[in-house]
Amino acid sequence: MNLVRVECTPSDMMVTINFATPFAGRVFATGNPQSCFEMGGDRSQVVLRISLGTQCGTLQQVRLKSSS
Repeated sequence: MNLVRVECTPSDMMVTINFATPFAGRVFATGNPQSCFEMGGDRSQVVLRISLGTQCGTLQQVRLKSSS
């Protein structure tokens, strides 16, 4: 069973993925997989830092509160 945890800050997201078995592949952000990735390296835990902005292809979205 894989476990994913995401921690958000004003400037980035830290995605921690725990694998049931060592992972040898590549974890990446779909917005820019060439620049925003982390290699598994046969580890059971991979941490991917996804910065907000053009590097990883992310956009910051602001929630508006309803006045009703």
